[in-house]
Amino acid sequence: MRAIVATPPAPAVVADVEAPRPRRGEIRLQTIASALNPVDAQAAAGVYHDLGWVQRPTVGVGWDVTGKVVEVGEGVDGIEVGDVVAALFGGVDKAVGTHAEQVVVPADATAPVPASLDPVAAATVGLNAQTARQALALLGEGRGSLLVTGAAGGVGGYALPLAVALGFDVTGLARETDREFVESTGAAFADRADGHYDAVLDAAVLGDLSAVRDGGRYVGVIPPQTPESERDIAVDAVMVAPDGVELATLLGLAADGVLAPRIAETIGLDEVPAALADLSAGGRRGRVVVTY
Repeated sequence: MRAIVATPPAPAVVADVEAPRPRRGEIRLQTIASALNPVDAQAAAGVYHDLGWVQRPTVGVGWDVTGKVVEVGEGVDGIEVGDVVAALFGGVDKAVGTHAEQVVVPADATAPVPASLDPVAAATVGLNAQTARQALALLGEGRGSLLVTGAAGGVGGYALPLAVALGFDVTGLARETDREFVESTGAAFADRADGHYDAVLDAAVLGDLSAVRDGGRYVGVIPPQTPESERDIAVDAVMVAPDGVELATLLGLAADGVLAPRIAETIGLDEVPAALADLSAGGRRGRVVVTY
């Protein structure tokens, strides 16, 4: 089969690799769609090799996937060949990622794609929506005012409606051109962080505590880039963990229209290496999705 692999510092390529087989607790998917995320570009560029997180010279790329189940490993219940599922296949040190014609994933990281939800759109939910939901959980039981930075981005765009549903008084920080989207989620719009908020979810990775009130809460999305606490602010960062039960809830919210999956463009597998190189340019509203 064909898959995207990278041997940094060389660019990512489409390679012929052996099709994976599921072990106990795993399932094999014929890929329908996989979404590109910044972590994919970082893995392909060798960021995690440099950090010592990846030892193998050649690494597979991709976290988000939807696919049709073609093989079920031992010990897996409730999933049948032919089912269409989504999965968050976490981790940066893997031989084959989700940008591949077939992928093996842990069964407990998967969830069925609702019949009313396009499987291509469903591929955008896993990493970004689970990051948003788990970041909000780190804010604790208190509610009050919440500023979401990067509110029109992948994580921020899902954080807005999730936070509104939880009862936060939500403001989304974004460009003026994103006002309509931000306000469509039920959040207020801001193009600059004036004032002080009870909490900040920093999806834009600004690393700035100035918008948090004394004794407030801050949650980042990249642990190594979390600022030092000051003014008694509780500082934390999310490290997303795949969770099939949580993913099922989020896919249901997408099917019901509470969450709005956004696709910037769809591409083929051969176009992925160039798309990864261009991903850091930013400015897109929605994910680049690979279809198979």
